[in-house]
Amino acid sequence: MMEFATEALVFAESGMMLAALAITLQHLNRLSGRLVVLFIVTILCFLLEHLDIAPAAPFFIRLSLNLGLLVLAWAFWVLSLAVFDDTFKLRWLHWSVLLAKVGIGFYTMLPDPSQLLLWRRDPGFALRSIPTVLFSLVLIISTIIEAGRGNDSDLVEGRRKLRKIYIYCIGGTILYILLSYFFFPDPKYLPIINVMNLAIAGLLILGFFFAAVQYRSDIFPDVEEAKDRPAPVFDDPALREKLIRCFEEDRIYREEGLTIRQLADRLNAQEYRLRRLINGAMGFRNFNDFLNRYRIQEACEILSAGDKSDMPLIRLAMHVGYPSPGPFNRAFRQITGMTPSEFRKSNPDTKIQS
Repeated sequence: MMEFATEALVFAESGMMLAALAITLQHLNRLSGRLVVLFIVTILCFLLEHLDIAPAAPFFIRLSLNLGLLVLAWAFWVLSLAVFDDTFKLRWLHWSVLLAKVGIGFYTMLPDPSQLLLWRRDPGFALRSIPTVLFSLVLIISTIIEAGRGNDSDLVEGRRKLRKIYIYCIGGTILYILLSYFFFPDPKYLPIINVMNLAIAGLLILGFFFAAVQYRSDIFPDVEEAKDRPAPVFDDPALREKLIRCFEEDRIYREEGLTIRQLADRLNAQEYRLRRLINGAMGFRNFNDFLNRYRIQEACEILSAGDKSDMPLIRLAMHVGYPSPGPFNRAFRQITGMTPSEFRKSNPDTKIQS
């Protein structure tokens, strides 16, 4: 009975993931689209491993399934970064984490790296798998923390909802599945745990499929709107005038740690209306990007001015609202393509296009 339930769940959920994969394939030109495909493939590896044929499959198949399992937490981590950070790029740090994760996982399974990671019937395997499980837990927990931290500055309404669905539901499910196999390694519990985890994974996959359809324009911002259905743009001329005056005349962006909630209070406006204005009418997907545009513009003007061009960079960073030179340098390079020192040497008399 348990075997039949397991196989039914595996085939049903694999079908749903393949449907989600079909939706995603049209966005392979974007990094986030390619990472969604990778994440789907790792989930399929998790599902297929539950079939009875998996342990008896050829070496290459078992090795591929195991590799997918090892990559799953990493794929979840980098996909989350790509979806919620419009400037995200895969760097050497991300690849180093992947190599370390896979290396530790395969070392755990020596002498036979084709043995499946979490389902091996070895009484001592739970102890040997501690580094791999802890590695995955760190990646998932750091993803949840990072997503929660960026929620306030995110101006895209659909993406803010997606943070809760994607991070807390999907992250929580992966955490539960990892811990269930780790804390209940006794083979006699395995059939029950498999069915429970597959049922929970089914809810996860339904949520993932819903999110891929409902919020695809927020995951893939280059999705073109139908010509006969232009995207609605929210605008409030009075609020926009107050906002621009507050930034250009009062220079409120100089306040360190300014949040959109504090700005809404200063403008005596509802926060959700301010978010819609900055995102829908002014084209910014993140409040920090909006702040950086004004801060770096003033920094460029100071560096180009003859009487202030020699201002120390640490003082300049604090003057325009940054707590330290690090965030200032990163934002400056992102917007201008050069460091503040390079900009000072070139001293171009140009303004940043908004």
